[in-house]
Amino acid sequence: MPVIPYHELIDPDSPALKAVKGAVVIVGDNTDGETDLYPTPVGPMKGFEIHAQILNTLLTGPYARVLPEWVQGLLSYLLNLAIAMAILRSRSKWTALFSSVALLGALLGVYGALFSLGRQTGIAGTTGGYLTTLVLAITARLLLTAQVLQRFIPPEVVSAVMAAGSARPRNEIATIIVTDIRGYTTLSETRTPVQILTLLNEYHSVTVAIYERHGGRALTYQGDAQIIAFLHKKQLNPSAAAIRAAYEMQKAVDILRERWGIFNRSEFDVGAAVCTGPLTIGEIGTTGSGRAEYTVIGETVRMAHKIQSLSQILRCNVLMDEASFHASKLSMHVDEFKDRQLEGMDIPVTLYGLRSLAVPGKKSAVSLGVER
Repeated sequence: MPVIPYHELIDPDSPALKAVKGAVVIVGDNTDGETDLYPTPVGPMKGFEIHAQILNTLLTGPYARVLPEWVQGLLSYLLNLAIAMAILRSRSKWTALFSSVALLGALLGVYGALFSLGRQTGIAGTTGGYLTTLVLAITARLLLTAQVLQRFIPPEVVSAVMAAGSARPRNEIATIIVTDIRGYTTLSETRTPVQILTLLNEYHSVTVAIYERHGGRALTYQGDAQIIAFLHKKQLNPSAAAIRAAYEMQKAVDILRERWGIFNRSEFDVGAAVCTGPLTIGEIGTTGSGRAEYTVIGETVRMAHKIQSLSQILRCNVLMDEASFHASKLSMHVDEFKDRQLEGMDIPVTLYGLRSLAVPGKKSAVSLGVER
């Protein structure tokens, strides 16, 4: 039998190719030794045998056919969408981790099933897209977490918590405002809990915007009460900023009362105390992985609560301690209350009730609408 080298059959114009047309061709080795041996997934194999196996597979099958690009694109899109939704909507980090691993396992399972059915896919590209989506989804979740945290604690504290896992307590000399709604019981008796929550949210939204405009930070919401801090590092005169904010807050309360159709001041009013002194800002709550709250504590805070409780008795909605009054250097009309004894304190204090405040751009001081 004539022997024809395999490489001559590759050339479509080769006479040898025409010679074997319609003939029975035996593919075999015509050399001795191991000179043409190559490693393969099933063991060492000679070159001619590799070619024969390829030819047999092409003629008889089965072999893996590449999936259309649009099918591979759809699979990649669905996988990436599932990864993003699983991470962004997970309620805990462990749920997000489990979902990511489960989806990756599902991806490999789908590819294995397709390969067993003779379908080939671009697993490297899809896996790369999976990893990219995973990183982007985790980054988006971190940004969303930081944005949500800023609704509850100041942005600078969010940065510290995100970086170190907790906010270290720090001592400050600051001016704080403590407020409390009067007539809350009467207000809640005539409305449903949902209506009360709506009113409280509107009240907090309006008043906190005023505090922040003057450089203050709302640290704690206790239902109908607020604690707002004005730090020295935020403005040159935090006492003046706090007093202006408390004054403007009273004007906003008058507008809210009219908007809600409340004509009796006793049904909705707000008392405020402005105090200046040392305090500590930080976390309070359970240790470890328990729940914590960012708040402010100290003698100044306790004094502010006690002074605020006197605002209704003294018939003055904004009361200031001596430190805030003298440090503010504002042009205002006040009532002086000397030698007032605060509950739990041995030394009497002098308080100042704000009646009117000189507003920049206006010729005369503007009075608070408080019944005497």
